[in-house]
Amino acid sequence: MLLSYPIWMFLGCQNHIADEYATRKAQILATPPALSEHWSPDIILRLDYNRMSELTNLVVNDKLQKLPATKKELLGFTMGMQPKLNVQRLQIADAPAADEVQITATLKGVLNWNVGPKKGKEPLVVRIKTNAQVLNDNGELSIKMNQIDTLNVQLAKVGINPLKSIDLSPWLQELMEEQLNTLPPIHMGSINLPVRGLRLNSTPLSQQVEIRSNIDHNNSLTTPSLALEKEWELWVHQDTLLGWTQQKAFSMGVVGYGVAVDPVDLQISENNFELALRLWKIEGRGLWWREYTANGTIEQKKSKLQLNGDSVTEGSKSPKAGLVDPLALIAESFILDGISEQLSQSIPTNKNTKMNGRVWKLEMDEWSSTQNALTLSGAIDVSKAKKPSKK
Repeated sequence: MLLSYPIWMFLGCQNHIADEYATRKAQILATPPALSEHWSPDIILRLDYNRMSELTNLVVNDKLQKLPATKKELLGFTMGMQPKLNVQRLQIADAPAADEVQITATLKGVLNWNVGPKKGKEPLVVRIKTNAQVLNDNGELSIKMNQIDTLNVQLAKVGINPLKSIDLSPWLQELMEEQLNTLPPIHMGSINLPVRGLRLNSTPLSQQVEIRSNIDHNNSLTTPSLALEKEWELWVHQDTLLGWTQQKAFSMGVVGYGVAVDPVDLQISENNFELALRLWKIEGRGLWWREYTANGTIEQKKSKLQLNGDSVTEGSKSPKAGLVDPLALIAESFILDGISEQLSQSIPTNKNTKMNGRVWKLEMDEWSSTQNALTLSGAIDVSKAKKPSKK
């Protein structure tokens, strides 16, 4: 049966709408191009050196408590020795290399010794200066001490009898170098966000994790020039937030009534957001598109941000466009939840941050927005790891 001209044209127009949506979807979900060597970040995570120092202090202190007792032949005597040390001071700071930090530490305690029946203890001070490399292994962040640069042992000579005394400093220095050089990497967490680039950058103000997301846009962030007010800070470009909503929406596809959601623009200002979107009717009878601008509020729920749509304004539309509830479709598509999910994946998770029986995680206290970025900040919480329950 031959179709009349008006109906034929109408169906052709409908096919054009379906094709436009398919083209748009392919663009959004396409693999972004590879990065050039000198790429710029669209996400920056800043970590406070003082808090990093405290976390490293915990790990080094645990290692010191496990220093082994040992025996050594010195001047014809067999001497048993065991150092007992605690970290009095440990400080992490910027280093010349972008992927390194400088560590200076002072350890204090005593050296317990024995020769035959005679035993004693001597005050002991160890001063250390070295660089440590900040490592990235597919999003797994850790700090690993390099070869010790400077290690100074302050220990009085040990008098084993009225006529003989022994300088144990060289031996103790060798022992400390061996123990510290075998210190395992200190895990700083795992970033699970799909990214194209991730690198470490040690700056005078903070340790930075610079990220280029898998969102294809040309804008980037510059290094924040102000000192940290919290223990961590996360900066995300607003175009990256938009890209996350688009990926979420097009991955979901049709969410109801044959309609798919297409976020076009996103602006966040203070506690409010404005989301421009196009609704595509691509299934069933009568294909069309209609544009809206949704406005809503942002609030903090525990350690996450929650975006809630409040109102919509109608915009352009195709001929014979139907009516739907945009806020209901936004909720059904979970595109606003996608922002919260991706922000959570941009900071190190606490699943893989166990350090010698401790777990640490980043807790969000505050958030703010600028013209081109959303900023989250907070504290780094440390707690004892829970022991696995016995079955």
